[in-house]
Amino acid sequence: MKIYFKQKKALFIFVSLLIIVNSLFSTLAGLASANALSEIAKKNGHQFFIWIGVMAGSYVLYAVFRYLITIFKTKLKQEIDRLIRKNISHRMEKTDYEGFHEQKVATYTSWMTNDINTINNYGVDDFMMIIQQVSEIVFGAITLAYFQISLVFTVAILTVIMTIVPNLFSKWLSNRSLELTHANERLVNKINDILEGFNVLFLGNALRLITKKIDQASLDVQDHTVDYAKAAGLTQAVTNGIAFLSQVIILAQTGFLILHNLTPVGTVSGAQYFAGTIFAELSGISFNWQEFKTVKPILNKFNKIKVQSNNEPAKNLSNCQNNLKATDLSFEYPGSNKKILQNLNINFEAGKKYIIVGDSAAGKTTLFNLLSALLRKYQGKISLEDIDYKSLSDKQIHEKIGYVQQIPYIFDASLRWNLTLGENYSDEKLSQVIKQAGLDSLIKDLSNGLDEKLDVNKLSGGQKQRISFARELLRDRPIYLLDEFTSSLDKKSSVELEKVMMNKQNTTSIMITHHLHDDIANLADEIVHI
Repeated sequence: MKIYFKQKKALFIFVSLLIIVNSLFSTLAGLASANALSEIAKKNGHQFFIWIGVMAGSYVLYAVFRYLITIFKTKLKQEIDRLIRKNISHRMEKTDYEGFHEQKVATYTSWMTNDINTINNYGVDDFMMIIQQVSEIVFGAITLAYFQISLVFTVAILTVIMTIVPNLFSKWLSNRSLELTHANERLVNKINDILEGFNVLFLGNALRLITKKIDQASLDVQDHTVDYAKAAGLTQAVTNGIAFLSQVIILAQTGFLILHNLTPVGTVSGAQYFAGTIFAELSGISFNWQEFKTVKPILNKFNKIKVQSNNEPAKNLSNCQNNLKATDLSFEYPGSNKKILQNLNINFEAGKKYIIVGDSAAGKTTLFNLLSALLRKYQGKISLEDIDYKSLSDKQIHEKIGYVQQIPYIFDASLRWNLTLGENYSDEKLSQVIKQAGLDSLIKDLSNGLDEKLDVNKLSGGQKQRISFARELLRDRPIYLLDEFTSSLDKKSSVELEKVMMNKQNTTSIMITHHLHDDIANLADEIVHI
């Protein structure tokens, strides 16, 4: 948490000062109460009402500062939430395809929601509470010294005991907290998985599985929540027990001092109030500190996202002729002993048009995933104009190769943003691509045209494929990988889009298809069988 508090240092210090000043008002109110009792015992009405006024004013200021603390602490939490999400997002920006997919998308969602809520509670809230508790302990100890210095020595001894005992539960509490965050991840993954499969369950008359699967995952969270509560509850019960016994000891000592005329009668009120405050806060510190330490393994978990090296690429592609070649290329997926591709040799010359055909599971899409640098762990060699892929960055490869996947992803945003991904393109360029992709009719149905937010659920499969095709076409890459990119369109529409790529000048088009039309086959320079 230290790094995030430092990044928001000014706000952190301001909130801390508010808390410390507020603790001072709380202490002043307790001191005023004790002195008022002493004055009334001496039947000194004038001084009694002065202290009553001090007490009332302290409570009013306490309430005002409590309000300010709530506002600015909330702002601090939200600022830190943003920093954590930005940190996770920046790591995602610097990872590769395989690194990103080591975790499920739902796991990342859980990190940025459930885990951040945990960090808010155990990181920010607990640490701010510790600042308040330390302040009240310090002010309380000073006030006890004002009444009778011997009370402070007793408090110091009891404080040492209260500090040592809760550490015995630290590791247990931390492990239970981390296990609970993993259970929450599993719950989010299971909910995401079962709801994404609604159509399959609906058609298979198996909707009952929605409740069953979600309830099973909920039970997992319930068990780990209870386990955490057991650890937290025992830790808190032990520290509270010591705190209550400590208050009794201080009250007994105060009674002894009053009976021997070593301190005023009002001390009993002050000792009871401040001893109660000190040991309640010590109890709270012990527990809150243990909870605060559970945040560290959660933050460390975010570092599981592998970050690629920022080293500058060794090769320059500015004069590259864009010939793409695979030599003795072999690949098998992790955990599998079966090679999807084995010793494949294939050469795609710049500017030519290729059609790849073959049986299902022959490795056609896997080949595209390798050529587009989605998959990097392979045997053999892939090269772009004799430059080995291993010496090229993902960014360099993607500046040369556009990949239109069979199953497109459409963002919950406007059509313009789905096409441009936030980059600037001229209206002329956009209009040209829209026409080539056949999106004119879709735009006519949108009240705000390109700037209309798309309702993804109302888009047909063919419309989604047109948008995905236009998105890549807009980028004008010298090489295009086209994986069944018209599979959701009728024959006429498919041929129209495929002709766009087969006739595109100065472009290498490599297309996978299971439905090769004669019109398209005649335009190809080579048909490759895999």
